[in-house]
Amino acid sequence: MIEHNPLLNPNDKVSLFQNACEINGAACLEIYGSPTLVTAFNGEFSFRVQFAQDDGSILERGPCCGGIGPTETSFLITVKEVSPGDFLVMDTPVYFP
Repeated sequence: MIEHNPLLNPNDKVSLFQNACEINGAACLEIYGSPTLVTAFNGEFSFRVQFAQDDGSILERGPCCGGIGPTETSFLITVKEVSPGDFLVMDTPVYFP
């Protein structure tokens, strides 16, 4: 997010995230259904999640830039327990270049 917003303070996480969602092409959406736990190890949890678009349908991301490949409808998200009871999402929102 910092690379896409060189004029913002790199420590201003709120503004970086806001720009990612509103300007830089990230899909900041609500989770659709229940996430599926893929792995759990040493305080890190990986989930397979789907996201709901504004119309209620499941988000789909096709191959980038005219490429050929499958469409993604679920995404791997890692969550880390940074202190007892406090968790941090380690991944950026789904991105559309």
